[in-house]
Amino acid sequence: MSQFQPKTSPILEALSDAALAVCATTPWSEVSLIALCKEAKINLADCADAAVQKATIAAYLDQGLDRHMLKNASELMLDHKVADGLFDCFMARFDGMEIQRSAWVSILKADALDPAASFARATRRARTSAWALEALGVDTTMMWAWFGVLDLARRLKKMETLWLDDGPDLSKTMAGLDQSLKESERWASHVAGLGAYFKRQHLNR
Repeated sequence: MSQFQPKTSPILEALSDAALAVCATTPWSEVSLIALCKEAKINLADCADAAVQKATIAAYLDQGLDRHMLKNASELMLDHKVADGLFDCFMARFDGMEIQRSAWVSILKADALDPAASFARATRRARTSAWALEALGVDTTMMWAWFGVLDLARRLKKMETLWLDDGPDLSKTMAGLDQSLKESERWASHVAGLGAYFKRQHLNR
């Protein structure tokens, strides 16, 4: 959570736009903060004052994808099956990535090779998964819900790998996501059963 910044940040907005523009043609691993500042016409000192680093920009870009996902999910009916709703949520996120495909391919590939960036992205996948569940009316504040959150985050990572090699129609991503969410639904049902069992055991003490 320490990577979160105020959602209205002119510096981050400008640097994020610069990041998408620059890494569309340059590997994200080779893009420096000063290069982004030059692209965005922002002084590096302003980044220091705002405690903005390259990792902060990466987190903000992901936050923008989450916002895109949730805006599209706002039309979902809460009586939808969770698996169907999650499919729509995650595909809305991939659609957002598709708009800046070259940039996101560069970012995801670079993150996979950097242990620190990879760990940070794993944390943000959990945040994305929690927001997707909340959009469907699923309370993620309970301990048992976080098993589902972490499971979805793991599956989202696999879907990102599929997306990297997918075509414009995203057929591989959609098929893989549909299958993975069906498996997740069965897994969640099993976990829910275990949760109910342990709750009964606790009440019977």
